[in-house]
Amino acid sequence: MSILPPNPENLRLISFGVQNFRVFKHEILSVDSLVTVLIGLNDTGKTTLLEAMYRYGQIASKKGFRDALKDEDFSGVGENATRFVADWELSGQRWRHGLVLDAEAPEEWLENSTWRWSWNPKARQLTVQNGGQETVYSAKDLPRFDTLAKISPKAWAVESDVPPEVYGPLEAVHGFQMPVAFLLEPTALAEAAPSAVLSPKRNGYGWASSLQDVINKRDNDIRNLEEHMHRLFPHFDCVLLREERWQINREESEFGAEQSPGSDLGKVLSKSLPRNERDSLIYRLSEMESRREVLIGVRSLDGQNRRLRIPAAQVSSGLLIALASLTILYATPSGQRIFFEEPENGLNAQVTSDMMESILAVAQERNQQVIISTHNSGWLDVVPLESIRIVSRDDNGAHISPPDIERLKKSKAEGTYPSEILYLTGPEGLLSKAQEK
Repeated sequence: MSILPPNPENLRLISFGVQNFRVFKHEILSVDSLVTVLIGLNDTGKTTLLEAMYRYGQIASKKGFRDALKDEDFSGVGENATRFVADWELSGQRWRHGLVLDAEAPEEWLENSTWRWSWNPKARQLTVQNGGQETVYSAKDLPRFDTLAKISPKAWAVESDVPPEVYGPLEAVHGFQMPVAFLLEPTALAEAAPSAVLSPKRNGYGWASSLQDVINKRDNDIRNLEEHMHRLFPHFDCVLLREERWQINREESEFGAEQSPGSDLGKVLSKSLPRNERDSLIYRLSEMESRREVLIGVRSLDGQNRRLRIPAAQVSSGLLIALASLTILYATPSGQRIFFEEPENGLNAQVTSDMMESILAVAQERNQQVIISTHNSGWLDVVPLESIRIVSRDDNGAHISPPDIERLKKSKAEGTYPSEILYLTGPEGLLSKAQEK
């Protein structure tokens, strides 16, 4: 059995289970195919849940076990060890993938309808179950504490006794990635970021790199983005990105830095430096002094419909947050997952519901899965009730529960919307009596 590396377009997250991670003892999040809305009071575990998913993706696809097993978040052993379990659907086939972050007995496992692979990254052994038979393969020459996604087919072939028909399906794990959750901050969005910042940080710093991707590579997307923004903010006309770079000249007789207009470097690189040091200094200066600035195009107030190019720092935080949210959706490849924390923060109440509908429309258009944590009750009236999850917390830790859908449907038919119930009774009012207990 062998599969091709997963195509994001054909990969969906079905559920995510978390055990013994901070406030979570043992909970499972069922994930909607389009949008999942996590709603709950402060300090109930919404952000922790998103971080658990991100940490799972980082360990599984990039970091490996080594650093994670030294992390105090994963200090439990045995039954108290942290466990992450994700159910995925890849090209119509279901896969279950798990990590056991136990310093004494770490484990990664993968299973589908017929096979089960269990990888011991410490002993470097792969145990395979298929059709009632169990086989143990040695991989002593592979690096210790690597995850399955970090081991290439070539490494399996050269440095282990695992046959291709056994390691081939492990290509599935390369697609099991989770994004960072974006909590977009207006001050960070308004900052000019170095060109070296290639992707936005959790607070949105450097998000212009995503905007650059949209502008450079996706002409249709930039038009669609601007149409959404124009509906949200009628005065909005366009978005531009200006990039200022230092031009570093290198000549045999003289090394110097030419200043761009408005720059303040004012330094000359000494020709007395050894060549390798000069090159290193030139590189550092060019990375440090390159800047990107987002310019917002708005219509002039004199009726001439001219574009006024206004730096991001001078426009409203609401416009910036809306533009950043939609940019991230358009810059993220189709089929991927995107996490947002309170994406409606900073938006005027009149445009909040329109912004919510824009996020849903873009996610559906791009076949993306969006998971949102929020305090805003408006989400409950624009998403299907089946996509809502209530996060609560008691003496036994944090819990994830679906709402009482039938009761909410009945209340809605009688004229009381879910957002009103949340406003009047809090998140517990969305639960059934049995769930409250």
